[in-house]
Amino acid sequence: MPKQEGTLTEVQAQSYFWQEFSDRQLLSLRLCDLGLSLDSSPLVPLMDQVLSELKSKGLVFRPHFWISTEWFCPDGIGGVAVPFFLLHPRLQRLERDLIGEVDGGRRVQALKILRHEVGHALDNAFRLHRERERQEVFGPSDLPYPESYSPKPYSRHFVSHLQPGYAQSHPLEDFAETFAVWLDPHSRWRQRYNGQPAFKKLLYLDQRMRALRGQRPQLRTRRSYEPLHRLKQSLRDHYLQRQRHLGLGRRGSPWEQRLREILARARGGRWSERASAEKLLLRLEPDARRQVAQAIGEPQYRISQVIRELRFYARHWDQSQGVLGRSPVPPVSASLRRDFLDLVTERSLEHLKRGPYRVML
Repeated sequence: MPKQEGTLTEVQAQSYFWQEFSDRQLLSLRLCDLGLSLDSSPLVPLMDQVLSELKSKGLVFRPHFWISTEWFCPDGIGGVAVPFFLLHPRLQRLERDLIGEVDGGRRVQALKILRHEVGHALDNAFRLHRERERQEVFGPSDLPYPESYSPKPYSRHFVSHLQPGYAQSHPLEDFAETFAVWLDPHSRWRQRYNGQPAFKKLLYLDQRMRALRGQRPQLRTRRSYEPLHRLKQSLRDHYLQRQRHLGLGRRGSPWEQRLREILARARGGRWSERASAEKLLLRLEPDARRQVAQAIGEPQYRISQVIRELRFYARHWDQSQGVLGRSPVPPVSASLRRDFLDLVTERSLEHLKRGPYRVML
């Protein structure tokens, strides 16, 4: 079984002509120009592990994988798309610089996502979503997907896997999240969910998967959807679209100005002019996330969304100041911690004024 801790960048990557490119040069390339291959990629051991987990459950289903722009499993396809940026450390750095995080950049996280997406693929391959009992347990599969949803992270009617409340976004996601928990050999789902309403879903799924042992899927096509080698869009346009979708492209907001004022005051004190503002926020984030969540009574992952926006602004501050990402961060003053805590608190309360917290899909 492969090592599960650490990042995917610890795996030896293939060599590509663009790996020493600057961000500007890399962004000018089209997605199809990257020439990426799954062979010998850092995801292969993890995909093999999930296939081994399926085999250990007696399931002969073997999903296929291809490279695209993000993690997904299209309707009617028994396979999984994996994001291009996970296949090389240079692309992971670009993803982190422009989006603020790498979805699946750690082995444990990537395994969780793979189990979830394989759940969708198996659902398609055996056409389980058409079965009456399945719909009675998880809800109608043909409901339209919402653009966003308001999670109840402490509901006991759903499992918690990728993030609190994600199973609540749609019945298909509820199934995939439940499947991922069931497939994980370390989830101890019988003990963890016993006595909760979600336990009924896990028992149904366990019984249904036992009935599928040794069966060949009804859907055997190995079609893919939006494979990377067919995508003519430039990386620049791709990231501009993603930033707009995530709300990261709204430059010039009052919150960006507030952060810049805080950083300017800090530079007037002990903070070095060569220090990275983004690294500074990464150092401040754990305490701020915990304290603000406790102060306003919201889950920490909601506060993380606010801090991700501020880190986006900090990254642009670094770029405008000519600060390199590897620049060190000196000791942080108590006044700087207070200023940042106040900013995160105010921004989080502003989000709450808009109504129930919503997650973009």
